[in-house]
Amino acid sequence: MNVGRKALGIRLRSPSPAAIELCAGEDVDFVYLDCERGSFDLHDVEDACRAAELAGFTVVTRVPQCDPGLIGRFLDAGVQGMIVPHISSAREAEAAVRACRYPPLGERAYASARSNDYLRHTKDFARHFAESNANVTLSVQLEDVDAWKNVAAIAAVGGITYFTIGKHDLTASMGLIRQPEGFPDEVKAAVAEMEATIRRQGGKLKDDVMTVGHVEQFILTGVRSLRASIQ
Repeated sequence: MNVGRKALGIRLRSPSPAAIELCAGEDVDFVYLDCERGSFDLHDVEDACRAAELAGFTVVTRVPQCDPGLIGRFLDAGVQGMIVPHISSAREAEAAVRACRYPPLGERAYASARSNDYLRHTKDFARHFAESNANVTLSVQLEDVDAWKNVAAIAAVGGITYFTIGKHDLTASMGLIRQPEGFPDEVKAAVAEMEATIRRQGGKLKDDVMTVGHVEQFILTGVRSLRASIQ
């Protein structure tokens, strides 16, 4: 990953190791697997991790919910960045932190897995735990009115790398209707307040650290360019 700039990633909603392989050598830093909205199972995640590792990419995954068992399985598969949605309180944020890290910083279970080479070469477990804890990234996603109300307490939780604000779900939680483009003024004001609170407490937002492009956008751009070239 290039130091001094935002990380660049591609977002997948369906399994495609080939798409990951095609991006190798294109200065991409990470692959974002949307396992909340996409059609991934654990085998798909493992295959994506294998392709990403060969290409030199980090794998970031959004899980469906804050489920410690599921988070642990994804990390064991080789995921290095976790995005946990629907976090509405400091207590829930703390649960996400604990799920992503080994003791003494968390409660992640330890076992033989592909992410640790099935324990074949691990001799110093204390060092391994410390390195794993230091290298995993965690984002909690704030996307409802309760998260808005509790943002200061959530932002004070240690162990969160950056925060993601889910504007569409926040819109619905506020009883407003999603717009084709943009967001209602009330939502913009709530988001601005949350962002200011997070930054005031020393936290980072997703847009501070990364830029993500959707694979479907790239495909559509190519199709439209091809169509324009033959008209």
